Amino acid sequence: MRHCAWVLIFTLILGCASLRVSAPEYYPFRAEFSAAAVIGGEDFHVYGALLIKSDTEGVAQIYGPAGFTVFTLDMKDGVLTVLDTWGRKLYQYSIPVEDVVGLIAGTPPRDRYIFKRKSGDDLKVTYTWGSIILEESMIPKEIHVRGDTRLDVFFDSEDNTLTLLIIYGSDTLRISLKIKEGGRWL
Repeated sequence: MRHCAWVLIFTLILGCASLRVSAPEYYPFRAEFSAAAVIGGEDFHVYGALLIKSDTEGVAQIYGPAGFTVFTLDMKDGVLTVLDTWGRKLYQYSIPVEDVVGLIAGTPPRDRYIFKRKSGDDLKVTYTWGSIILEESMIPKEIHVRGDTRLDVFFDSEDNTLTLLIIYGSDTLRISLKIKEGGRWL
């Protein structure tokens, strides 16, 4: 019995396996976006452009009046850096999933998962940080991240448009991406 407990612990620590989707042909992923958010009870509307170079690296620019870049969001290896108009670092965040940016292009994380199971036509994959629900073709449908404040992301694609609904506690963000190149959504 004690031996089984150690095997279970090592399996959970090391992970069982990882999901593999051939990704090079899906990058670069380019899209224009518009976003509407309710954060702290206030409404925000922005638009911009997005370039994802790989499943771990991407950049988004948020435009202001006359199309000038107001903010740049730089994501690399699980670190999100927010830059102002002049490229000065405003904030930096660490994200628990290094290849989370690849989800926007439609590629699932390569992290080792704890277990996966069929749920109807979908596949639910559980990681140490939360879970992902994937369509039969391994395209993301939902992400659920555990934490002090729960984070839920829902994907909906139609034609060349991808819509993300992001719920973080009581805050919501809806992003509509018009796909220009790459990704697995088309």
